Amino acid sequence: MRHMSKSSAASGDDARRPLRDAEQRARIEHIGTPSELYENPGNLFVASFIGSPEMNLIRGTCREWRVHRRTRPAPATAEGGRDRQGVVYGIHPQHIAVGGSHAKARVQVVEPTGEAQEITLTADGIDLMAEIREQPVFKPGQKVNLEIVVHKVHLFDARSGIRIN
Repeated sequence: MRHMSKSSAASGDDARRPLRDAEQRARIEHIGTPSELYENPGNLFVASFIGSPEMNLIRGTCREWRVHRRTRPAPATAEGGRDRQGVVYGIHPQHIAVGGSHAKARVQVVEPTGEAQEITLTADGIDLMAEIREQPVFKPGQKVNLEIVVHKVHLFDARSGIRIN
C-alpha cells in the first residue's frame, strides 16, 4: 500500500490510502484500489479527491428519494437518504449523458481531449462537468438535455461528509 497525492490517485491498481491533514496530523480516509475509491467513495473527501475530471458535488435536501436544490429535483437512488436535510449529490462527469430527460442545460465550455469532450454546462444555475464520448462536437451556448446514470449517483451527509447510499 502507498500514500497518494491527488495526481497519482487514479494510476495503478494497488491499494491506495488518501490522506487528509487533520489538525497537523495525517488521517487515512479510505483504503482501496483506485477503482474501488472511484466507484464507492466512503466520504466527500475521497469523492472530491479521485477522478479526472473531478466529481460534480451539489448541495441540497433529499425528499421522497429525490435530491432537491431550489425547486428542481435531481434523480437519485437514496437508500438511507429519504427525507434528509443537508445532503451532497455526487455524480462523476462520465455518468452524465447528453440527450436525456433529467435536466435542461446550456453548454458553457467545450474541451476536446481526443477520445472525448469535457463539457462545462449550466443547469438550473448549477455548473456541471460532463465527459462525453461518441457525440458530435458541442458548441458554447448550445442547449442540451441531460441524462444522469441514476445508479451511479453518490449521496453524502453534508455535515459529516459520510456517504449515505
